[in-house]
Amino acid sequence: MIRELALNNYQARKVNEINLEVAKQMLAIEQQYAGNQQKIDELCGGVCAVRDTKLENVLSTVQYNDYYGSRKNLVALDKQYMAEATMARTGGNGIASANNPETMTVN
Repeated sequence: MIRELALNNYQARKVNEINLEVAKQMLAIEQQYAGNQQKIDELCGGVCAVRDTKLENVLSTVQYNDYYGSRKNLVALDKQYMAEATMARTGGNGIASANNPETMTVN
């Protein structure tokens, strides 16, 4: 996202902060509502809506329009990332490990 939108240092730092918080929230939702995909999608949609508002305040109009235009692809990447993060945290066995979500990086 940083490269695709040509973010400056300030924007890159803020976007990383926003995305890390979103990743933590989505991971918590995935864990709490495991097996209820409809509830996961609903709650994650709300988290993404808040993220969009925060990003709109950080990005320029052109950058936000570019982000918004490619949001479907980014949401698909978010879902893939969350699935991989969940698998990594559970060791592939569905049982959460003691890994710290703060060590995750989101681009």
